Amino acid sequence: METNTASPFPYVRDFGQVISATVEFIRQHISSLYKILFVFVAPLAAIAGIFTSFAITDYFSWIHEFTQNPDFGSFGSFIGTLIMSYGVLLIAYLLCLVVTTEYCIAIHKQGSDNFNVKDFIRQCLRQTPRYVVLSIVSVFLLVLSYLFFIIPGIYFSVIVLIIFPVMANEKLSSWQTIKRSMTLMQGHWWSTFGLYLVVYIAVGIIVGIFTLPMYLGMGLNMFFSTASPGEVPSYISVLSIFFTMISIVAQVILYSVYQIVFTFKYFSILEIKEGGSLFTAISQIGSSHDSSLPEETY
Repeated sequence: METNTASPFPYVRDFGQVISATVEFIRQHISSLYKILFVFVAPLAAIAGIFTSFAITDYFSWIHEFTQNPDFGSFGSFIGTLIMSYGVLLIAYLLCLVVTTEYCIAIHKQGSDNFNVKDFIRQCLRQTPRYVVLSIVSVFLLVLSYLFFIIPGIYFSVIVLIIFPVMANEKLSSWQTIKRSMTLMQGHWWSTFGLYLVVYIAVGIIVGIFTLPMYLGMGLNMFFSTASPGEVPSYISVLSIFFTMISIVAQVILYSVYQIVFTFKYFSILEIKEGGSLFTAISQIGSSHDSSLPEETY
């Protein structure tokens, strides 16, 4: 498929321009991308929030019972619920990753006007196994790097930030994607690392706002669970579940911001190294100026 000449991605952007382009992209696509995320990803995140809330309640109840009777053996209930919570949460994060990355690449290649939701969902389903394999491979390499080589582990952690847009755009295998990402990252590691820190702090602040009510619910749950196990008021349980759901959903949906930021970063690096969109710059000569794009393109 030919690259869409109106794509917002293939331009050289500095640190600030990547962030501003991300904000503009989210603003323009909030009614399409985030509608898909809320329909297909948010329900799974909400289910993970429910399991998390139940796990917290089980944990506080177990703590109370354990202090009264060290031989109390119901800790398995907490573990089982926690495993269910993390399992569903991982699936939600994976779907958010797939949907966001594939959406960015779809907009890059075919534009908003030709975007079809049904075709897009089918594309996401077809590509999901590739994301699963690449995720497993990258996690394995990360763990291996950190266990035996701390500094290479840190280095590889930044490379991982662009591997999914690389795979989605260039249709490479998992191992080819990792090698390609390492090649592209040469000379751009520090700028990518700095970008990650800024985005991490910004997203973390927003997530923190949504998380505060969850901690309030956890505190109330802990108070009643430890004071009188099995007698937590129903309204406290409902509030705890609701606040935890909101927090988990916010965390998962906001994970999409990272994917958008580093898709822009990937294309910026690609332009610097290979200048793939020269035809795009040429096609814009004489056209009206788009203030959302940087002044210089290559």
